[in-house]
This record gives sequence, structure tokens and C-alpha cells, in this order.
Amino acid sequence: MPHLPAEKAKLVKDLQQRYQRELQQLIADLMDGKGADQERFAEVERIAKIVGFGQVVSAQARIRRWPIVACAIVTLGLITGLVSSHVSTAEIELEATANGVSFTLASTPPPPLETPRPLIDHLVLRDLEAHGLNSLGAAFLTKSLAPLPASSAHIAALPPAGQGSLTDQPEITLETLDASAGSRVILSQRGKAGEFRMVVSQAKPLDVIVSVRGKIEASGSGAAGKFDAATDPKTSESLRLHSAGKAFLAEFSVSPGVNFHLLPSIHVSELGLSQPEAVYELQSKGPPRDVSTLLSGKVYLEALAKEITLRDFDLLQFDSASGVIRSVTVSPGALANGSGVSPLRIRFHGLVKGMRVGALTETSHSLMPTWIEWLAAQRSAVLMWSCFVYVAAMLMSIFKWLRIEQ
Repeated sequence: MPHLPAEKAKLVKDLQQRYQRELQQLIADLMDGKGADQERFAEVERIAKIVGFGQVVSAQARIRRWPIVACAIVTLGLITGLVSSHVSTAEIELEATANGVSFTLASTPPPPLETPRPLIDHLVLRDLEAHGLNSLGAAFLTKSLAPLPASSAHIAALPPAGQGSLTDQPEITLETLDASAGSRVILSQRGKAGEFRMVVSQAKPLDVIVSVRGKIEASGSGAAGKFDAATDPKTSESLRLHSAGKAFLAEFSVSPGVNFHLLPSIHVSELGLSQPEAVYELQSKGPPRDVSTLLSGKVYLEALAKEITLRDFDLLQFDSASGVIRSVTVSPGALANGSGVSPLRIRFHGLVKGMRVGALTETSHSLMPTWIEWLAAQRSAVLMWSCFVYVAAMLMSIFKWLRIEQ
């Protein structure tokens, strides 16, 4: 009996030997016709019960040990997995202040019904420079300008002669800038208050409509050479910039006191708060790296009712992010205080995967909830499992009581 103490194993062995002797003697008496000695028969039966009980105890000791060990190992592995592994998808609310933001426009209606999505509407500018064009065209009262090939265009307000009245002040308004689903947009500030750069890697051709009033200079360069046009101070006309290439670049400055903003509720399938850094000469052998544009922010995890504060220049990354950019704005004070920066305020709500902070996969820190955190936050699930454990324990007690009664 290797699983029993040495003394008990020796006792069981002695009982087995005694049982064999008594049984053989009982059989020999019966064969000799002496009849069965009742006392000897009772002794054999008593020893057989003792030996059988020892064997049962030994077997049960062997059988009952491995489930306990297995259960402990499984429980430890389960708890370790719940603590160390993260949920695959999380619903978040992101509020951030950054120098730049990038996103990819999502497809909301079915493809046959898709139309370009407006990004900017009625934004008053000081000047506008556009690249990646195919044509530039307008119809001015003072000069007819038919669509002409142009790879770039520059539109700027000319100062009026003398003081001039308010109605004589030149005005440039970016009426519409639309982009189709699948287009990638990169918006950033250019280092001075009120100056921005927007790059649209469009999936389909786009048109930008600019209305001009007052003394405006519009120039373009392309296959037809360079041309200029100036509007009459009292006229108000439109200018169409057409781009059918792979990328459209616009650099513009908003008028003082104007609250720059993108149109709200932009559905996106990708979101980024970083931009590639130019490779320095000393680092010419290395690839470009992503640099964070984040200045401050916070992430609210909806499932946990938990808020995470982001530090300045934390490199926040997502494996995927789909949802709605609720707003992208700049307060008027940020443009007028002469600080030299025009940070963007971004609000995003959606579903993300692989949310983390860090440049490298090996050193990045995951911000996704762990499974143990997620389970702890699910009050209905906790209540359900508590009821299940209570009912199961009660049923096991009832069954045990019934067996004892039987």
C-alpha cells in the first residue's frame, strides 16, 4: 500500500496473511468433513471486512487526490488568464487636445447611395494654398476665367486702398470641402496661430468651392502656365478647385477670431493622433518613426465607467478604431492670443481594438480592460453567477442530506 503510512501498510499485510491462513484452515476442515467452526467462520468474515475496508480507503485516497490537484491547476490558470489577458474590443469616449489628427472616412450608407461627405463648411480664411489639383476655374464679373489646367493654386486677400468701409474688406470663404468614403484625412497646425494644413488622400475626385468677395488675388500654375485674376471689390463670386489625383493638400489661415471646426458627427473607420517624423541626417539608416501629436487628453472606458488620463505626447495607438468624431474645433482664444499654436480639440466615441500607449510593441502599455476588470464591472453577470453558485450549493446540500437519510 504505497499511499498509506508504513505502520498501516504492515497491519493490512498482516491481516491479509491471517485471512489467508484462517480461510485455508476453514476450507481444510470442510474437506476433512469436520464441519465449519462457527467462531472460525465469523473470524474469517471479520478479517475480510477489515481488509476490504482498507483496500477501499486506499483506492479512494488515490482517486480523490488528482481531482483536487487538477482543480487547483485549472483555477490558477483561469485566474491568471483573466488577470493578464485583455478584452478584444472596448467602447470608449476620447477627449484630446493635439497638434494634429488623422482619420479615414467610413462608409455609412450602402455603396450605391454613397455621396461625398462634407468636412468643412463656410470657413472664413485669410489665404488658401492648394496642391494636387487638376483644374482651376471661376466666373468673375470683371474677368471670365474658364476652367484651366492647374496643379496648384494660391488665393489671398489684397489689402484695400486706404481705410475702406467694412463692405470693402476682402473676404475668402471656404464654402465646401467634401471627401468620399475611404479617403484618409490628415489635419495639423502649421506652427502659427490660425494656420492649418489638411491632406486628403481621396478615394474619388473631389471639388473645393471657395467664394471670394472684395479685392482677391487668385493665381494658379500648371500646364497652361501661370495666370492671375483679381475680383472687383464689390463682387462676390465662386472659385472651383478640382482634384482627381491621389492626394489633395490645402494650407490655409483662418481669419482672426474665427472658430475653426470640422463639421460634427464624422463617421470614421480609423483614427490616429500621431504623424511620421522626418528622418534626420544622423538617423538616415533608420526608418521614420511616429511622433505623438497629443498634448493632453482622457479616455473614458464605457464598460468600466473608468477614466484614464493621458499625458502630453503619449503615443496613443489603436489596432483599429471605428466610430464617430463628434467634433474637431479650435477655440477663438487659441487663435488670437499670439501663442504661436492652434491646438485641436478632438472628441471621439466608438469601438477600438488594441488600444495602447507606447512606440514599440515590446514596451507599449495596453489600455484595454482586462477580463477580470470587465467581469467585475458587469453587475448583472455578477448577480447571475452569484445566484447560480447559491442554487448549486443548496442543491448539493439537499442531495447530500437525502443520501444520509437513506
